[in-house]
Amino acid sequence: MTDLKQRCCGGGSIGKMAAHWAEILSLGTAARNLVALPSAMALSPGLISSYSHETLLTCYRLRLISARVQAAAILVGLVTIAWIPIDNALFHGELDIVMRLAIGRLIAAALFWMIGNMELRGDNSQQGVGMIGLMVGVGIGFWLFAHATTIGAHEIYIRSPGHEQYVLMPVALAAGISIFPLTIVEAVLLVAPSLLGLTLESFHGDGAIIWWHVDVALFLMCPIMAIAVTCAVSQLNLLINLFEQSMTDPLTKALSRRAGAELLGVLFAQSERSNAPLSVVLFDLDRFKLVNDSYGHWAGDAVLQKLIQCLQARMRDQDAIIRWGGEEFVIVFPGTDAAEATDVMTQLCLSGLGTRPNGTQQTVSVGLAERTTDAARNWQVLVDIADQRMYEAKKLGRKRLVGPNAEARLVASALLAA
Repeated sequence: MTDLKQRCCGGGSIGKMAAHWAEILSLGTAARNLVALPSAMALSPGLISSYSHETLLTCYRLRLISARVQAAAILVGLVTIAWIPIDNALFHGELDIVMRLAIGRLIAAALFWMIGNMELRGDNSQQGVGMIGLMVGVGIGFWLFAHATTIGAHEIYIRSPGHEQYVLMPVALAAGISIFPLTIVEAVLLVAPSLLGLTLESFHGDGAIIWWHVDVALFLMCPIMAIAVTCAVSQLNLLINLFEQSMTDPLTKALSRRAGAELLGVLFAQSERSNAPLSVVLFDLDRFKLVNDSYGHWAGDAVLQKLIQCLQARMRDQDAIIRWGGEEFVIVFPGTDAAEATDVMTQLCLSGLGTRPNGTQQTVSVGLAERTTDAARNWQVLVDIADQRMYEAKKLGRKRLVGPNAEARLVASALLAA
């Protein structure tokens, strides 16, 4: 009975075989999951390149990259200095080599410290990618210096663990890319210098000495590079998904008020720096309360969803729509003066904003403000001016637009005639 129990519970050959196949199957599952990861991410344009990223997403990504670069640069700088005694041990106290490497490490640590104390502000995520590039550049530079220092040494040092640790440095640099949310293009460009350096070194020979350990490092580099790029893109995919979930209104899919306020702050600062126009409209659905009272809130929700769908289908790529509260919405027109914004908003209204449950067209009352024309000192003042003009449009009879100049006020007759 005891022997039978051992065999059934894995104590015998059958149990070992079952454990062996379970291990194989688990590895197979892991491999399939890894292969399926790119297709699961669907490789949307935003994962390939950053050109299609929204302004607010770009700002969030820049903050995240900047914070991680600062932490990583300071940590790497400290490790670079702390490694000096290890160099001394691995090179058996060879004073000439150790002193040169120590000087190189101190210089590299100082550069890492400078990168770690850089502060980036703005809305261009390429600044953050540039910071990562600086870190990689410093690492590659120190690696080349260490290579030049050891290449003239005796053969025993070329084959020693001291030299082999520096051969593995490009592999470590490539692996470090995985902690940042990057597009495929960015990640590949950042790991390319490490791969190129190892590839060139793999062809190097010093007389009869073939640096076989370089070929081993190059062999390791390929899967590590693939994993690093996959991890970086996966982080970006997660960031995009979290951004869409937390920054958009769940009903209408317009930006939430919180996200809209941040976007307005960024665009207002951009407008001031470049002295470019910035127009904002705030509109309210006319007699929307009657829809909720007569047909229920489900019908009101359907009207809001249809209106936003109509607007988003015809809005320009640079414009953004924000659910400001209830049935009030804000549309931001970057780089657009009051006259042009009036024309755009007029066309949006005249092309239809959906229908109410009784079959009539849904109309809106619009207030428009522009940064330079209205001399707004911040985005809050700009929105307040648009809000006041929206209420003026309502007092004038609804279904009209009130803006900062006569041309905008003339839109009222066009909207009334629709």
